[in-house]
Amino acid sequence: MATNSAFARLVARPVDRVQLAASRVLTRNELSAIEGFDVSPGDAALVVSFLSRGPMTWDEIRVPLRYFPEERARARLEECVAGGVVTFDGEIIAYTAAGTEAALAALDARAAALQVMWSNSEAQVYELLTLLAPVAAAAVAAGTPMSGVTRATLSAPNPTPAGNLWRLLTTIRRHRSDCHAEAWAGAGYTVEGIVALADDASQRQPIENRTNELNADIWGSLLQDDQLACMAALAALDGSGTPATGRGQSASQLVPRRNAAFEHPHRRFRHPSLGTLT
Repeated sequence: MATNSAFARLVARPVDRVQLAASRVLTRNELSAIEGFDVSPGDAALVVSFLSRGPMTWDEIRVPLRYFPEERARARLEECVAGGVVTFDGEIIAYTAAGTEAALAALDARAAALQVMWSNSEAQVYELLTLLAPVAAAAVAAGTPMSGVTRATLSAPNPTPAGNLWRLLTTIRRHRSDCHAEAWAGAGYTVEGIVALADDASQRQPIENRTNELNADIWGSLLQDDQLACMAALAALDGSGTPATGRGQSASQLVPRRNAAFEHPHRRFRHPSLGTLT
């Protein structure tokens, strides 16, 4: 059995690959094609992964956008202002009412699209839901800066098991991001300094080692068989999916229109620390 620190190192890239592929299941243009909303779900998709349900300050939004140059982050928010998704006065960022509806539509479309993309890997999806729920709960309980983002962001009104898994993976990646930030800050780097450091620079290895140490505790719920099962299930999802729109369904067919009855055949997955996961 790998130590928690060693497993944190082993599982980091598989988690990254599967979560990033899931995040890209629908393009902004596909989301923009969804009809029936005053604000484009494609525009809302620019912020829905990190913007709180309620107002956020500029300092708060810099946490999930810590690696974005400030001018790029402000440009993204200004684009969302122009699209009617948010209001932003230079300091406080908040959804408009129409922006909230569009954001929820984007989340529903992603959840439905992921259910299609991973339809041939249902057993692995449910296995990972079981294995990773306590890991994600430990990440939120750790109280690192990104745990607040996880607690505060919107959830899909019509969750699917595959959409739930995407949220678990996102929570786990966010926690590792916090551990990484603590590691490079502890080594004396600024965000500009760590971004400028070459990927193969020798200075990165001690930072990665420290990241794994800080990230170790959340993996304590997995025994040896669980570790093996987790790696195998992630491998099965890694690149195995077919984009939802490639299977005869457009994004507009995957999301309920506004005012539709929100019912979905897939059960919700609950965890006592996180509640309903979407």
